[in-house]
Amino acid sequence: MLEDLRAQPGVPLDHLELLVGELRGLVQDAVWDTHLPDVVQHPGEPYPSYSLPREAELSGHHLGIASDRLRMAGATAEAQVNSLGQVENDRNEALSRDVPGTPVLVEPSRECMSAEHDSRPPSQPAYSAPERPLGHNPAMRAVQIVDLTGPDSALRVVELPEPEPSNMLTPGTGVVIDVHAAGVSFPEVLQSRGEYQLKPPLPFVPGSEVAGVVRSAPPGAQVKAGDRVAAFCGLGGFAETAVAAEFLTFGLAQELDFAQGAGLILNYHTAYFALVLRGRLREGETVLVHGAAGGVGTAALQVAKGVGARTIAVVSNDAKQRVAEEAGADEVVLLKEGWKDDVKTVSGGGVDVVLDPVGGDRFTDSLRSLREDGRLVVVGFTGGSIPEVKVNRLLLGNTEVVGAGWGAYVMGKPDLNREIGSAVNRMVDAGVIRPIVGERFSLEHAGAALEAIDQRRATGKIVLDVRAG
Repeated sequence: MLEDLRAQPGVPLDHLELLVGELRGLVQDAVWDTHLPDVVQHPGEPYPSYSLPREAELSGHHLGIASDRLRMAGATAEAQVNSLGQVENDRNEALSRDVPGTPVLVEPSRECMSAEHDSRPPSQPAYSAPERPLGHNPAMRAVQIVDLTGPDSALRVVELPEPEPSNMLTPGTGVVIDVHAAGVSFPEVLQSRGEYQLKPPLPFVPGSEVAGVVRSAPPGAQVKAGDRVAAFCGLGGFAETAVAAEFLTFGLAQELDFAQGAGLILNYHTAYFALVLRGRLREGETVLVHGAAGGVGTAALQVAKGVGARTIAVVSNDAKQRVAEEAGADEVVLLKEGWKDDVKTVSGGGVDVVLDPVGGDRFTDSLRSLREDGRLVVVGFTGGSIPEVKVNRLLLGNTEVVGAGWGAYVMGKPDLNREIGSAVNRMVDAGVIRPIVGERFSLEHAGAALEAIDQRRATGKIVLDVRAG
């Protein structure tokens, strides 16, 4: 089938950007048609990531569509498209020559474009180009990662065609959402440096969770056009329009605004999965939460309260203590020498469950904080280092270490996602869950939002305000 593509005449440079985007979508759909994603737990992630296989037997259906679109692109160009890789090479050449065919730069953030923050090599200057034809889809504003130089320089605000109603988890179908707010998480920081396991070809639109209003939904979906929703889209969330799988799109209660909705899926579904399904937390037990002022931490405090458990928050300073208290912590312990002894004192001898999204050097003392039959639930390693367990401690203390990789477990289980979504929404209705929103940024300042997370300044959920209302 690739021979059909090689046989087509070249594509005019002023159509290349649109064509590359279409081909990427078709190839990604084909890969998802024929392969399951690789699942990887990356150090520093609050949840696992999904890596598309690099090689796959692409479906003839999708490559046939690609071939048709190449034919329609025109027989007037001088170069010949020899492969999908050649299309990408031509696109990069177009960028370096600043000719039509590059994304339209809407308004760069000061962080991205100032000379002192521009760490790209001289051969890749900041770009700005004339408008290009957008095809049959209307234009939308979006943030793209255009290189791998990090949060302060890798992002651009551009105009792109709106996406087709297809999500990478459900190729050919999906819920189309007019995005009002997008959640910002640690994986986007890693993606800006090329350190995340999911590595889409550059440029791409990051963003895994959104809140907004449904424009269209497939038959049988739990939501319909006009509904306010919170959704996990995987990629593409930093844009005015995004597409999510039906089983990861949930109605948003009127009590929550869009910014709160943008922090509902990753954090609260992870917290429920980790505490209730993996940690077996029960009413009347005591849970210790590390990183308790962050997105996952504040979510865990509220989910634990919804179960009927007592909560102890561990935080590093007074400002974060106030955030943990706002999230409903019963007790707060400052992270300092001897914090383990403070935990044992306020808990009356030890806790039943520890939720740890941080890892690092506090891990051993977390084990020592458990009472008999206690469970330490590992959610991630935002502290950077992956701790090791001396299993004799588990033997002598009759305790457990439990892994809780939300994404790895639930992505192939639509019914389980609906079950978790229903449980979380019941806690919202009961007034227990109220996502704590931290700093809010415009699309133009998405780089600054990533820097807030990268520099560990974030409390609560960092959110991009995509559109008013």
